[in-house]
Amino acid sequence: MLATIRQILQILTKRVFLMKAFKIAEAKTCFKTPYPPADDSNRFFREILRDAAKEMKDQELVQRFKVDAVYGNALVSLVKARFSKFRLAVWAVAQVEAKLIYRLASDMPNLNTKVKDLLYNDAFVYGIDASSGRILANQPYRHPALISTLVSFFKDSASIGQHNINRFSSSFAEDEDEERSKEKEIPIPMLSFVATMLQAEINLWKTGRRKVTTKKFDADQHIAVYDHHVEVLNKIKESSIPKFHRMMVYLYEEALKASDTTMADTYKGEGVLGVLDLANMEE
Repeated sequence: MLATIRQILQILTKRVFLMKAFKIAEAKTCFKTPYPPADDSNRFFREILRDAAKEMKDQELVQRFKVDAVYGNALVSLVKARFSKFRLAVWAVAQVEAKLIYRLASDMPNLNTKVKDLLYNDAFVYGIDASSGRILANQPYRHPALISTLVSFFKDSASIGQHNINRFSSSFAEDEDEERSKEKEIPIPMLSFVATMLQAEINLWKTGRRKVTTKKFDADQHIAVYDHHVEVLNKIKESSIPKFHRMMVYLYEEALKASDTTMADTYKGEGVLGVLDLANMEE
């Protein structure tokens, strides 16, 4: 009986550990990179396992993952699978949003020309003028399709955005600008990956009809596009931190505002306590 209880506890502990590792893996795609180093991806995933062990305060397991690569690699495949599944989920959302918002449909006239224009100079990432439909060159990465896809990261309390609220940060330190240091930004990896997945879908419509392929979608084939968007965003940041900050804060707030639920830190003033009349509440 005692042995059976121990076995059940071991199974439950392993399950909790793996769930923590899966959540960390998903967060890595948004806050660090959706593309592990090609030369040593196993090490990338072993670090995720080690981080999960740290969260469980299991120092023995932390040390084992640190020194025993063979042991770590035995579990790596499970984390890799979850990592890939999350990337595919982002791709699935991007497909829907791209078709809907860019109006990608076979019956659209001159669609091949429209797609060419969307891809030229990355026009698809820019905000658009509501009356003329022209791109706004001073509003990069503000296209509604980007925002709609970003919303999926904040859809409920278990989502990446809401589960990792404390990981969103500002480009400004508190001693530089106290007010702006409190404003959260969409992280570069998250935005770059969303742009990459939207571009991947747009590319399939180059001929005016969606390319039909029997091959399974492989996010790794689009790493060059991802690197390009990371580079562009970093250049904007280097050129003007205030402008970069405002852009990323805008995206964070728009994605959050459009989500089904709201985060605990989005209220203004003192929240409920700002108007609470505790003395006159009914007992």
